[in-house]
Amino acid sequence: MFALMLFMVVGWFFAHNSFSSTTSGGIDATDRYAYSENVGWISFGETLGDVHITDSELTGYAYGENVGWISLNCANDDSCATSNYEVANDGEGNLSGYAWGENTGWINFNPTGGGVVINSVGELSGYAYGENIGWISFNCSDADSCTSSSYKVKTDWRAQTLRPACNNNLDDDGDGLIDYPGDKGCSSLDDESEVDSGAAFIPPAKPRIQNISIKFEGDSLSLKGLPANIVQMAVSTSPDFEGVSWEDIAQKDDILRQYDNTPELYFKFRTNQGATSDVITYERSADVPSSNLKDGDIVKTANNPDVYIIKLKNNKQYKRLILSPSVFKSYGHLKWNNLKIISQAEMDSYVTSSLVKETKDSIIYELFPNGDDGERKLLDAGKSYDGDSVYEINAVDRDSYKLIK
Repeated sequence: MFALMLFMVVGWFFAHNSFSSTTSGGIDATDRYAYSENVGWISFGETLGDVHITDSELTGYAYGENVGWISLNCANDDSCATSNYEVANDGEGNLSGYAWGENTGWINFNPTGGGVVINSVGELSGYAYGENIGWISFNCSDADSCTSSSYKVKTDWRAQTLRPACNNNLDDDGDGLIDYPGDKGCSSLDDESEVDSGAAFIPPAKPRIQNISIKFEGDSLSLKGLPANIVQMAVSTSPDFEGVSWEDIAQKDDILRQYDNTPELYFKFRTNQGATSDVITYERSADVPSSNLKDGDIVKTANNPDVYIIKLKNNKQYKRLILSPSVFKSYGHLKWNNLKIISQAEMDSYVTSSLVKETKDSIIYELFPNGDDGERKLLDAGKSYDGDSVYEINAVDRDSYKLIK
């Protein structure tokens, strides 16, 4: 099977000339490695695999010495009729879908509690997940480990809204023509406007607001997914925007802080050509629903990868960190699709417990987590503690913490 895969990859490579640009990118020759604690390094930049990124998908193969080839698209081997899969790109660098490896099985690029994105400078970050191999990190910054192990996957592809108007695969001026040389208003791929100065005046197109996300994250409002041509915003507590003035979009974080506790808001945006968007309505009640947590639920916040298990006893609320994906997997009843996302305020309302005992043992340990590792020690004799806060854990969980004196 490996020989057949190698033949297909080599054939694919010579049948496609490698072309890299902001619209159709390759992987950096140096910054090309992702890492999994279970299978080691995975290269997305081997010349043989020729990983390619467009506005809609990834193609080609990644390779890990311990797991072999990983296909990012069924088009690699013309298998889409029988197994239709791909790692998709929404045009703004938010990846989704599945890759496949004979030795890894399916790998999800947008799992619950993870997700892989490409930022404004082409760096991939976040986590993909495979049931057979666990989590794959695309950037050492995911786990703040860059000082000890610096790695990342980087591409020269850029998001549509970050590219010049004549090189973004969009009809920015609404004339039915797209980019250079198809649009007569474009003099080159670097032209910032598709408007044909010699043609009749066409009003500027409204901003594309379908990808704008307004959410309450942590303790404050967050505004993401803004098109690059938006330069001003207006925020109002009423739909008529009476008495509201336009403000510089660069000050959006300071502007939003004024409305952190406002139940309903209205937003408008204006481009550098003066076009005004439709109104976006934000309702906080829909953004932060009541979670109604139950004993044994697994939870995390939207902007933190740490997963906790909830304990409710005698009208008291506790949470305990699940140290790593391998510990999570050791509890057969825990499922990633049952993970609940809660607000930071709700997370803070639970007391963190560090006291545990193995189910078949009466010895109580105090835990000291440190990333995906940790230490444990016997609870000091005579030290007072709340018996309700003690979690019962399995032996895998206990032994994932190094015993110290």
